[in-house]
Amino acid sequence: MPTPTQALKWPALRRRWVDIVTGRTDIIGNLDAYSSILDKISSQATAHLLLTSASKEDVFVDAPLDTNLGVRVTYIRLKDMAIAWATPGTALYNDENALEKVLEGVRRANAKGYNPTIEEYGNWWTWEVGASFDLVNILAVVFDHLTQEEIDSNCAAIDFYVPDPWFSKPQGRGRAPSTGTGRVNLCKVIIVRSLLDGDYRKFEHARAGLPSAWAVAQGQNGFHKDGSYITHNTVAYNGSYGIEMPKILADIFRLLEATPSAGREGDFFKLIEKAFLPIVYRGQVLDSLRGRSITRSDLRSRDEASKLIEAIVKMHKSVDEETEAHWMGRCKSWLAELGGTLALDSVNRVTAQRQLEEHPATPIPEMDAVHLFGRMDRVFVRTNGWAIGISGASSQVAFYEPGNGENPFGFYTGAGMTTLYNDDIDQFDDNFWPTVDWYRLPGTTADQLRLPDNAGGTFGRALCNGEWTGGSAISETEDEGGVVFGQHVVGLGGTGLQARKFWLIGCELVVALGCGIDSTSGEDVETIVENRNLHEGFADGFEVLGTKRVLELRGMETVQEPRWAYLPGVGGYHFHPGQTLKAIQEERVGSWSEINSDGPSERIARKYLTLSIDHGKFPDGSSYAYAILPNRTREAVEQFVLRPDYQVLSNTKTVQSVEIGSKLRGYVFWAAGVSGGVSASGPGTLLMRDEGDRTIIAATPHGEGDDFVIHFDAELGPIVSAIGFANFADSCDHKIPVGAQAGKRIVLLRGNRAHEAVLEVKNGSLLSQLR
Repeated sequence: MPTPTQALKWPALRRRWVDIVTGRTDIIGNLDAYSSILDKISSQATAHLLLTSASKEDVFVDAPLDTNLGVRVTYIRLKDMAIAWATPGTALYNDENALEKVLEGVRRANAKGYNPTIEEYGNWWTWEVGASFDLVNILAVVFDHLTQEEIDSNCAAIDFYVPDPWFSKPQGRGRAPSTGTGRVNLCKVIIVRSLLDGDYRKFEHARAGLPSAWAVAQGQNGFHKDGSYITHNTVAYNGSYGIEMPKILADIFRLLEATPSAGREGDFFKLIEKAFLPIVYRGQVLDSLRGRSITRSDLRSRDEASKLIEAIVKMHKSVDEETEAHWMGRCKSWLAELGGTLALDSVNRVTAQRQLEEHPATPIPEMDAVHLFGRMDRVFVRTNGWAIGISGASSQVAFYEPGNGENPFGFYTGAGMTTLYNDDIDQFDDNFWPTVDWYRLPGTTADQLRLPDNAGGTFGRALCNGEWTGGSAISETEDEGGVVFGQHVVGLGGTGLQARKFWLIGCELVVALGCGIDSTSGEDVETIVENRNLHEGFADGFEVLGTKRVLELRGMETVQEPRWAYLPGVGGYHFHPGQTLKAIQEERVGSWSEINSDGPSERIARKYLTLSIDHGKFPDGSSYAYAILPNRTREAVEQFVLRPDYQVLSNTKTVQSVEIGSKLRGYVFWAAGVSGGVSASGPGTLLMRDEGDRTIIAATPHGEGDDFVIHFDAELGPIVSAIGFANFADSCDHKIPVGAQAGKRIVLLRGNRAHEAVLEVKNGSLLSQLR
């Protein structure tokens, strides 16, 4: 970081920032990718010029400065014009008319729309982040053509709206300490603003405020120990607001010349490994972590991945060689999955792709892994050519986030939605969200009563009133991991919907159970096994084998007692007896404007296959049980059905449990209960994996008050270690502190032995190893 003496070199820092924001020093004139993006910059800025107003009231004819949106649009366009003027190779480079329009626009916007006489109204973000940051970039770019009065006047406006970047929103509108990406945004504004008048006090205060943005959150918002990132108090957002942080910091670190040894920046670099690399699958950021941005037509999962890749490439010289090789290797593998090109929307993105291609790192494929993000009720498992995510909700994590005209129908996206990824890498990016049936999202148990838009409330207010959501995972072993996860769903909208849902993932299998399914709405209730985007063709190879065979389905069929189903290119589905399956193939038509008020209204058609278990109307204690066999061939599915490799041990409102292949057992105890030779004293989850000479367990208490006591009927032998926490002797009566949850302990009792092992636990699962 700059010392006070270095920080006085404001002209050099300003020039460096302009180089960063324009990317102008990295342009190689004979590369087509640069030519193409420079043409886009030129066309966009020229279009803005044609909209400039002759009136003294507004800068652009369609962006009135007495509206929140008009202020935002005005500064976006002026910034685009300034960048075009300052970037060699554009049609407006050093163009006197373009410069004059920018300067006049800045004067007019400052006088009429953005100054200390105008209190914030509408969206606070416009005033403190959006317009502010565009303005400081404009001022930095055209600095040499500004008068001192203009610099002072615009800095005064910024200081009015952002008096202290450690806080957001004005008094009377919910002023509070800024956190996470919000903190980084505000500090970024003030750091660049300080370059304009050499205010070292503001510069240093903003710089000093950055590290708290990536420190472990003390409240709801920000990064948590397990890599979860929460925004708006309750929304899982690694894949949207979260990615904005490395995107912003990459540029700030370049300005400040950050290195791992420079201070707390090194802590942020570690977060890349924990909070961002795990959320990308084959060049796609998980939609379950993108919040309401899934409804933005111009921001698909691949676009978010391109953002992340650009940020990582920009930071790769700030880390040690080993980390650099790993980061760049992962990014190279993603670039290949993206067809060899990022979403090229800027000079800096083109440069990032070029530097990645030229880097000597060897591509590093994604490794099999299990990620349990307990703080944001998310699971993601990557294995052997496929991956699956589970999205939960609870009293601390919202079902979904609607707001600003976005995502009005996402009621069930956090109700156990399971997203299966495989070789069909366009499954969710190919117009899935504007055309899918939002009441039939895969993995969910849904009441078909139509809910009002934004049911439950906007901006993270739509919480789940169930007892709890959570799980236990085994991932850091030399063999395959696994995860058990449970969610008590209490639906939105007064439908009376309830369901206790269970998943066990491991051994190339996904097993799903549900019980206690109730509803009083009078509409059908269904558990959605699958809702697959077939793109533009029907699934002619789809079949269900039970009492009826279904081929070339058009419309809906009901199948009693199905044994299995098979979908080419996806895999198989195995159903327990006593269930009724609905199979629907249909063409669905929708538009982005229906799910986002700013989206295009063009009608889009996509074909879908939906499989659901029918619970009928007014279900009272209904249940389901099925397994997903990803990537299996038809023959392999048939063989599996003859000898299913799993057993449902229990599916009740007390305990749900499954054993896979006598190797992996998962339990969700909703209350004190017994199942499969294991009893628990109260609510919690337990995962056990038999590895021959040892048994690995992961356990998580979910109740309040007393210890979580687990008793094993079988003799498992003495504990010899607790993986990742401590090692100890062979006598079984040791406490292993792993940080305490106000005295909460896991007590393990084995066989008829009188002694016990007491394991204190905090913030998630205890992972122990039994021999």
